Amino acid sequence: MTRLPRRYAAPGVALALGFLALAAPAARADELRYYDAATCEPVTEQVADVVEENWAFVSYRVKAGQNLKRVDTRLVIDIKRAGEDSQVAAFKSALAEYQNGNWAGARQGFGTVAGGGLTQDSTDGTIKNKPFPAPEGGKVKWYVPYAHYMYAAAIYREGLAKKDDKLLGYGLEALDADTAEGKGFLARYKEGKSRWYADAMLLKAQILLALKRYDEAAAAFDALYQKSLTVPVGVRFSYEAKLGPGRVAEAKGDGNAAEAAYEAASAAVQSLLDQPQDPCSKRELGRYFNEARMQKARIMLAAAEKADSPPEFARVRTYLMTGAPDALRQKLAGKPADVVDAVLAGALSPTVQAVANNGIGLAFLSEKKYADAVFAFTNVRIKYFSVTEEVPRALYYLAKAADAASAAATKPEAKTLFKDQAAAARQELEHSWKDTVWAAKK
Repeated sequence: MTRLPRRYAAPGVALALGFLALAAPAARADELRYYDAATCEPVTEQVADVVEENWAFVSYRVKAGQNLKRVDTRLVIDIKRAGEDSQVAAFKSALAEYQNGNWAGARQGFGTVAGGGLTQDSTDGTIKNKPFPAPEGGKVKWYVPYAHYMYAAAIYREGLAKKDDKLLGYGLEALDADTAEGKGFLARYKEGKSRWYADAMLLKAQILLALKRYDEAAAAFDALYQKSLTVPVGVRFSYEAKLGPGRVAEAKGDGNAAEAAYEAASAAVQSLLDQPQDPCSKRELGRYFNEARMQKARIMLAAAEKADSPPEFARVRTYLMTGAPDALRQKLAGKPADVVDAVLAGALSPTVQAVANNGIGLAFLSEKKYADAVFAFTNVRIKYFSVTEEVPRALYYLAKAADAASAAATKPEAKTLFKDQAAAARQELEHSWKDTVWAAKK
């Protein structure tokens, strides 16, 4: 039995999203897990058959012969598939390679299952790109669209890792081709005939961005956003699409445009909160609003670091403080209680607090308030250790702040305490984060 989560790691952006899960022992029926739209609590149903999966809904029968039931795709957590054959085994093997970061191995496995992609000619050994075939008559097995999408995701990751635009181009072709010889995923499952269609639209935008085809990437992000407003694919896609202009501006090296774009993204997410939403979507939007603001804060912070300017660090802190729970509560006065609760909960999420504490810590460090800086950076290290993008930055500056605090301390025990903190931070950075740019900095 193969267990498939609701969303594979969205390849690109911050690819720290959930890894792929593999199967437990076989069962006699499929298992469907999803969130109840009213309570946001997970629900598990043993089902006789999953009949259809598209980007809007999953339909299924609890028992053979019964009427179909439906659940919104955006609410689906995962599906455990009963049954086994050679193609399912090949798919599971490719999933394992993807989970382990073997992008080439995963790409090869997924391509075999989906019937296309880069293959080695058995006669002359040359590598050729085989078009993905259009579906033949009859019902397509569930693993075919899954494997096709994951092929594109794997070759994208492979292309990024190898800095190989040719591989990225093959990934785009796997999504976008539309010829008599073969169909890319977006043509093969046109208008959402796969559960992964919205993911594929996002992946297309990300590949175009990686290829520096900026205008096309911006158009692809916008196309996804427009679809997210008319098809109930979930607010995550509205959020990811609205981050697109900021991603494009960052890639161009235009920090001012990136700041403005991320500010616009947070405003767009806030406007979605003002529309009728189910509790699950409202909770997600509260987090996305804050995370969009942190994208802007991240750009501001990078500019302040580059300039090494106390006024710039103060600007970052001022902006971050407007996102503190008390400030948000005041800003949202008059909004419905569930909107306020969602935004305040989002403000306390680790991904938001890690950026905020690093920014505030750097402002304190620039003002020579060393003990306050040590406290802020330590928060990231201890409370928000799961935010891997921010922890090495915090350790680097924690060592600097603790060194300065030790030098400024008048009591011997305080000097020793701060000195030990600096040494521990450097040791952790060098051993646990040795492959990051922060470990290489002096």
